[in-house]
Amino acid sequence: IFAAFLTYIGNKLEVDIYMAAVVAFGTRLFQNFATIRRFLLNKFNKRGII
Repeated sequence: IFAAFLTYIGNKLEVDIYMAAVVAFGTRLFQNFATIRRFLLNKFNKRGII
């Protein structure tokens, strides 16, 4: 329901609100990749592989 409301408001204001969602999800995706990378680097560093 909230998504439909945001879409309606975006259409009335002629603003592409979906772009905000794309930016937010993209940012979150790269943050998750960075967290996984740090975890793996720490794991391998403790084993002496790196």
